[in-house]
Formats: sequence, C-alpha cells, structure tokens
Amino acid sequence: MDRYGQIFPSHCSAHDDELPCPSSMVHRLPFVSGYTLLEVMVALIIIGISLTAVTGGLGSSKRLSAKADQAVDAVRILNNLFNDTKFVKDIIKEEEYDDMLPMEEGWHCRVEVEPLNVKIIEDVMGRAPLSNGDGGEEIEVPGMVAVKVCLKNNDSIIEKEYCITRWERSVR
Repeated sequence: MDRYGQIFPSHCSAHDDELPCPSSMVHRLPFVSGYTLLEVMVALIIIGISLTAVTGGLGSSKRLSAKADQAVDAVRILNNLFNDTKFVKDIIKEEEYDDMLPMEEGWHCRVEVEPLNVKIIEDVMGRAPLSNGDGGEEIEVPGMVAVKVCLKNNDSIIEKEYCITRWERSVR
C-alpha cells in the first residue's frame, strides 16, 4: 500500500519499475468514515452539560414536591383539628395551646384565642364610615372568638409555619 491508500497486487510495488502494473490492477481502499477525537470530545461535553441541567431540574422538582406534600399534610391536620369539636371547645376554654400534637408525629401546634373584633365600615343604612376615615370603628362581637391555629413540622428541613384563623362560638 502506498501513502495514498492504493493497494498494489503482490507482484507490483510502488517502486518497482521492472514490472508494469496496469491501472486495472490497482485497487483503492473504500473511503472509511468516522469521527475525529475532537468531534467525540465536543459531543461528550454537550451530553455532560445536558445531563447536569436535567439532574439539577430533578433536584428542584423534588424540593417543590416536598413543600407541596408538607402543605397538604398541614391543611389535612388543620381541617382535622377544627372538625374535632372537643379540641376546639378545650382550646377556647384554655385560650391558648402551645405543644406538640399527640396524634401527629413531629407537628407542633400553637393556638391563640381572642375575642372577635370587626371593623364597621358603613352603618346599617349604607352611609359613609362611622369614624374618622381610618376604615371604621372596631367593635367586639359578643359570643364569638377568633381561633388562630398555627402548625409547624419540626421533623422537616422546610421551616414554614401554616396558620389559619376561624371564627367560632364562644363556650365561656
């Protein structure tokens, strides 16, 4: 084979002037296609960058999923607490609660009970505000309290407090 990829028959050589080699006897190698080392390295770099972006996205979606799961748990627990009439009556009598929930592992509950105060914006006839224009006079509604329940999961790395305020009839 010479430097141009030509293969000579066994009786011919590139430097043999004695035996003529007809051109019909000269064979060329088929063109071999392939990738250069540079092309392979560029492709690997592109694949690496793509995989890094995808795995980073998976990590953030996992964090969002954990936050959503915790929020769903908090809403479920808050609904269960307000549906438990014995619990609601007990906290209204005590006026506060600040302790771990015995029925929900890892959840801390803080409850504040205050008289229900509302602002009067208009009088009964629909006229202008009753007071000096700061949004109305605040009055206490007899027989009603505002119960604010806040939950926090102490076992989670997500440090968020979930609170809800509901109006309840006072049992005082």
